[in-house]
Amino acid sequence: MLDYNECLIELKKEVVKTEQDGLSIVIKPVPETEKEGALDPRQVLWSEKCRKSFPVSIKDNCKATIDEIISLRQSMGCKNQDLSSSITATEAVFDGVKVEIYQAKDLPPNSPVAVYIHGGGFIGGTVAVVRNSCKLLAERSACKVISIDYSLAPEHPFPEGLNECYRVIEYIFQNHKALGMDSTRLVVLGDSAGANLAAACCLKDTQRRIRLQVLLYPLMDVNPDQPDWSDKNYVIQENPEMAKYMIYELQELIKVSSYSYINNQDDFLAPLASPSRSVDPSVFPTTLIVSPEYDYLRSQAEDFARQLSENGVDAVLFRYKGMAHAFFEHPGEFPQAEDCINEIAAAIMAI
Repeated sequence: MLDYNECLIELKKEVVKTEQDGLSIVIKPVPETEKEGALDPRQVLWSEKCRKSFPVSIKDNCKATIDEIISLRQSMGCKNQDLSSSITATEAVFDGVKVEIYQAKDLPPNSPVAVYIHGGGFIGGTVAVVRNSCKLLAERSACKVISIDYSLAPEHPFPEGLNECYRVIEYIFQNHKALGMDSTRLVVLGDSAGANLAAACCLKDTQRRIRLQVLLYPLMDVNPDQPDWSDKNYVIQENPEMAKYMIYELQELIKVSSYSYINNQDDFLAPLASPSRSVDPSVFPTTLIVSPEYDYLRSQAEDFARQLSENGVDAVLFRYKGMAHAFFEHPGEFPQAEDCINEIAAAIMAI
């Protein structure tokens, strides 16, 4: 197994660009091999640990109790490393919503701003889990990163958390001069359920002021019944038991989170809850989507990327081979997390 820095070199160097139906796909390999169906060894070690220690059992995925939800929350996230060197972190409140702000001490005024929305299936997750990823992104992209501590379901169901996220974005647009931010270069990004909220914020931005959306392994349709989904779309060769665990570990959690987030049955099909159901995909801004190879949500990510491309949106998809859901939370452990931050930073600096 290559060491961390050797992997970073390989991830930067060994890139395969393809085009499928007009969609640009950048494929990032497992650093040690070009073999199809290979699993990243670092991901395997983490997934083995999760499989042995995951303690939560839900009796009814459609009606999880608050005690079960709390247990799920406590099981989420991971420890990770702070790879940044000159980033300050401060707490603030934007229009009644708590946020954390990350920026370099010498950051010039009127810099770009990236609004980050953490994942956790709408029912969990915290700004703490992605704090180190956000700090490194702030350093590598020379921008301010605002991470939103929004309210969680089921105590705060759809659309409460979404409205809080959009209030933060509106606050930035209205107060950008006092905040020292360039509102003409505002980016919204999020992971998993946070990516869902990020895309929904772009739909709410009817003035189309958001310049770039970055969606990490996004949940684009909260309808838990996906009849067209099949694991036959995955290349499963090496360690098939682990590969299937990496794919399927999210399936039941999505049912729990979707039914906890959505109270009204009709809202499952609402574009603000399921952004891929937007009647006009051309309204979305330039988009960067990141999808791990062995993620249950991979088909949603790729279908949405293709939907955007077919409707004239500048969209690119990064596929990280051998990886599973939530790898972005592991800077310093997964070199793919740092590589992903570098790619996002490059996209932010290009706007």
